[in-house]
Amino acid sequence: MNFVRFSTALAASTLLSSAVFAQESFTHVSTIDATGTQRLSPSQPYSTVQVTITDVSVFSIRRDLQTVVNGCCGDEHYGTLVYFHTGSAPFPGNATSTSALSGIDGYAGQSTLFQGSTTNGPSGLSNGQYTILFMPDHLDTFSEVFTITKTFTGAVLGWGPSINEQFAQLVGAAGALSRRSSASSFAVARSSAEDSFVARGRALSYELAPAEDGTPQVVAVSSRSPDLVGNVYTWFEFTGYEASGRSDSRDYSGRGLQFGADIALSPNWIVGVSLGAADLNASANGFAQDGTFRFIQPYASYRNGSWSADISLVYGQSDYDQVDAGGAGSAESDTVAVSVALARDIAFGDRTLTPSITVLTGQEEITGTGGTLAAAGTEDIDYTEISLGARYSFPTAFGGAYLGLYGDHLSTDATTALASGSFDEEGWSGRVELGADFDLSDRSRLAAGVAVGGLGSDLRTMSGNLRFEMRI
Repeated sequence: MNFVRFSTALAASTLLSSAVFAQESFTHVSTIDATGTQRLSPSQPYSTVQVTITDVSVFSIRRDLQTVVNGCCGDEHYGTLVYFHTGSAPFPGNATSTSALSGIDGYAGQSTLFQGSTTNGPSGLSNGQYTILFMPDHLDTFSEVFTITKTFTGAVLGWGPSINEQFAQLVGAAGALSRRSSASSFAVARSSAEDSFVARGRALSYELAPAEDGTPQVVAVSSRSPDLVGNVYTWFEFTGYEASGRSDSRDYSGRGLQFGADIALSPNWIVGVSLGAADLNASANGFAQDGTFRFIQPYASYRNGSWSADISLVYGQSDYDQVDAGGAGSAESDTVAVSVALARDIAFGDRTLTPSITVLTGQEEITGTGGTLAAAGTEDIDYTEISLGARYSFPTAFGGAYLGLYGDHLSTDATTALASGSFDEEGWSGRVELGADFDLSDRSRLAAGVAVGGLGSDLRTMSGNLRFEMRI
């Protein structure tokens, strides 16, 4: 099985988080033409630039170089006035009166830049979008052309997304990551429970003694065998998944570790608990997101003849960091999800066909906590996923193998925001899975599987798992 693909893909996703979206400084060149039409009055030409302050604690503007054409004196003779204007609309491009200055926030806090000097702007600045106006402090010939090179720190050029757009983007991607991680943990627990029943079935040893009529009869039953000692079944599993849009830049991935243990309450019931954590990544159209998902999962499994049922609950907590053109922000979330599965084995000799239905439903509550998302508030995501299909299992020389075909239907209220499409493709899609297990010894086994989902949708998903099982 080619599991190198997952580690390679996840490493590539990690690199996305170090993209240039969170650039903290940039250089910009402004041209101010005293004979042009962009002026507040005949004696007040100006130039503007739109910036997004991402870290007001370090924000500054430094005038690196100024050259003047048609000036009366040297370049150092002229200063540059700096004004700040807030709001969603840009500063008027062809104002004709100094009254236009009334629309510039911080007018009283204007600063004058000279060669090599730095300003932090007027008091009261905060992270956000500004139009910054640059104007010479005086004109001598009324025909000068000023070219000013400036370095901005703690800001990015242009207006990034609003706080609502940034939070909607985080909510949309985080909801998909949480749902996918919960679905993965349920699949892992269900598969481990199935193997636990198999191990316990193998573990029963019988002692036979002849009756008076000479026929054998069972006189003792013990669960202490080379396969299982005591009543505890333990396991741990490495998981990974990756999804990408077929027609755009959407991408998300996760990699994690889950381990658990279960005990038998009766020949038909086992109960267990698992713990796990996963590193999460998402990106689309100029943003990158990293997160960590930690969860606890109690589960129960029932087997009676050819019928089986599984139920599981996940409670998880996540931390997210996101960077985009608007800056860097952070959020946290709580996830509660439940899954129920029902299946039946249909035997064909030593081969088995297992039709099943699985329902997963959950909610994630996401709250902005820092940076550009500090004031974003809280939003809930609800989702429900239904899977219908069947798995075909058969023995092999080294253990066993399976092939599965499923239809998955998803409904969610997650937002799409800046992404070209949702990170959760609603409606029906197909999924194909295959896997195998290998007996390592009479007490341990290695199992592996891969699945390709999202077939028929625009968001293709690939996942894989590697599990080690041990009977103690």
